[in-house]
Amino acid sequence: MIIMNISKRAPSLTTRYASSRPLRRLIKVLLLGDRAGREVLFDSLKAKLEGYHDVIGTNFAVERFNFNSFETIFQIWSISEGRRYVLVRPLFYSGALGSFIFFDMSNPESFAKVPQYVTEVIENNENRVVAIALMGYSSTSTDPLVSQEQIDELMDSLTKKLHRDVLYFNFAKFKREDVSNVCRSIMTDIAKLNDFNS
Repeated sequence: MIIMNISKRAPSLTTRYASSRPLRRLIKVLLLGDRAGREVLFDSLKAKLEGYHDVIGTNFAVERFNFNSFETIFQIWSISEGRRYVLVRPLFYSGALGSFIFFDMSNPESFAKVPQYVTEVIENNENRVVAIALMGYSSTSTDPLVSQEQIDELMDSLTKKLHRDVLYFNFAKFKREDVSNVCRSIMTDIAKLNDFNS
């Protein structure tokens, strides 16, 4: 289990423009779970393509950063948790190498849905190895109703189920500059799980 505070394999698309320019890698990443939490991260992204949510329950964004000499591009899919999209939601999971799953620490019902999203990602992604990061935040200023002990227990359970580490970020005081740290952390996991050695 890895906790951070601010806390068949899928191929990556790699291209080289010219000998003097860096390699580029395109990575599909999902944002799942609690809507308010997803919006905190999504709204912090610089390059957004919005307007599709009401039609298909999904918004899109791109985040670019350098990682191990690669220009890394996260193709980010923010996918609705609404009931009307429950049948189409799994269709968008295919090809993902990473997934941020959000829950509200002031809402136990939100927290209880996390295992469901983990199962959906794994079962609807052609058995690919997907890096998972849980994203905890609080929608109120009161003490959280989900304890750290409960979060630790869930992390241990998921680690045993997936046979690999699961990341956790507590972003109660999330800032734009934290986006880069979050992306680099899950990219480190993606690289390790998919043997991106160069």
